[in-house]
Amino acid sequence: MLIETASVGLTGFQADDWLRDERQVDVELVDHRRIMPLITFAHGEPEIDRFVRAVRDLVDERGDPSGGTPVGPLPSRPAIRTEQAMLPRDAFFARTESVKAKQAAGRVSAELITPYPPGIPAIAPGEVINDALVDYLEEIVANGSFLEGAADPTLDEYRVVAE
Repeated sequence: MLIETASVGLTGFQADDWLRDERQVDVELVDHRRIMPLITFAHGEPEIDRFVRAVRDLVDERGDPSGGTPVGPLPSRPAIRTEQAMLPRDAFFARTESVKAKQAAGRVSAELITPYPPGIPAIAPGEVINDALVDYLEEIVANGSFLEGAADPTLDEYRVVAE
């Protein structure tokens, strides 16, 4: 079950922080506009009621339906699709160099960069980095997303295949 948080003026990261800090409730995954609780057969009504009360408190205390979130517009999914220029293994083991984020567009990635959540790679070794992808990753990192696999988790620089 995904719960939209942007509609009450919060990022999923902000909602997750508040739920954990103020109500000691953890959720499974968060992103720039949603939270996803993990509810299993091991959870009973008391745990679910506690979660529902915590979300209601979050909305009452921090929500602002007329407010926006700090996340800027993100590119469309088609805009961040990449082109495979090399086999992933060849790119990963190629001679590499680090380049500033704005110089990465048009270069072949030598690293696998996976934002969590959702845990789906945004760029893989051998794929050509584009401007929309750089903008997307920059925006989600600025708003609290965690990246797995990036040589520089701040994404000031990208590891690319040397020219």
